[in-house]
Amino acid sequence: MAAGRNLFRIPLAAASVLLAAVFPALCATAPEANEAGTALFHAGRIAEAAAKFEEALALDPDSPVIRGNLAASLAALAQGDLRTGGLDEARDRLERAAELAPAEASVQLLLASLHFRRGDLYEARRRVERALEIAPESAEARELSGDLHYQEGSLERARREWEAALPAAGRRAHAVRAKLDRLDREEPAEAGFGRDISRHFTVQFDGPLPPAVARTALRLLEEAYNRLWREFGRAPQHDIPVLLYSRELFTEVTRSPGWVAGTYDGKIRVPVGGLAGATDAEQLGPILAHELTHAFIRANVPGALPLWFQEGLAGHFQGVTAEEALHVLRGGGSGFSRLEEVSAALRGGPAVGAAYAAAALAVAEMVRMDGFWLPRRTLERVAAGETFPAAFHAAAGIELAEFEERWSRLQR
Repeated sequence: MAAGRNLFRIPLAAASVLLAAVFPALCATAPEANEAGTALFHAGRIAEAAAKFEEALALDPDSPVIRGNLAASLAALAQGDLRTGGLDEARDRLERAAELAPAEASVQLLLASLHFRRGDLYEARRRVERALEIAPESAEARELSGDLHYQEGSLERARREWEAALPAAGRRAHAVRAKLDRLDREEPAEAGFGRDISRHFTVQFDGPLPPAVARTALRLLEEAYNRLWREFGRAPQHDIPVLLYSRELFTEVTRSPGWVAGTYDGKIRVPVGGLAGATDAEQLGPILAHELTHAFIRANVPGALPLWFQEGLAGHFQGVTAEEALHVLRGGGSGFSRLEEVSAALRGGPAVGAAYAAAALAVAEMVRMDGFWLPRRTLERVAAGETFPAAFHAAAGIELAEFEERWSRLQR
């Protein structure tokens, strides 16, 4: 049996800072290959370390130390994949790591986080419960368990888990407290809400809201869902919670400025005060489609995307045309020359309305170039780990800067 230390006892982040050294190319025995892999791991050469541990495992497949060290290397590589958005490769590596080291809570927790980011709440729940079986005091697992309960609408269970996580949360303590503060606002506001469900949605609504409004909202959501699924090719892997508020409750719960017509934070939240029945509720269609687009974006690319692209996609499915966007931009007397300026303006300020129009115009131009296939191919490449500019270039056949210049000229 090979000797050596279990690398799960060493922080994975420390594996990228030491100077590289030259190691023997060939190892005659499993212990030698394992030691070489350990040295490579400490030198920050994680992919080479994983290859060396694979060699050691082939020589001694029953060694728990070698299995653990290979699992640690795969988990470290997967963390890099997660940072760059390569979720499929991260999933494959973590599933192999879980097979090699089934009692490592950190691997189960990484898998749970990955599935949560992808919107697969069932698999995320299975993995986080396994992590808690192994390490019941894990603050990270308790926090993620609370996040899952919150997403599923079990607010009291979410509170218990977040409160359990807080004493040992360390640097995450501020974030956990913020989640508990949000619950303090939501629970009393939503205590008397009615509820209705459909195939893909659970809608909760303020008691005085006419039931016909909620039913119409469900129909509009299902129609938008079907269209988005056809275009994106991948849908969220869980029911989507939708909350319909009075304007006062919406502002109180979300702390959003008055110009905001809806939000998506894992739940779709829309103010609907004043709607009297099904006919009035039809006007919710564009808003619901806009916010639902954000749920689809997250399900397809949980990593970072430019804000202009996200809001442009949402504007596209909301129904904003290039002509409508240009009317807003030209009517305001000013446009944008850089897409980064649009992303900055979307965060709030006097130009926010023009920024939404500029983002919608950019996506409308992408669709004009090659249908929705161009945004979709770009999303797929970003999901596979490419940067947005590289993904756009590969999908469109032109540099992002050239597209930006074309989009800028449209506004003149």
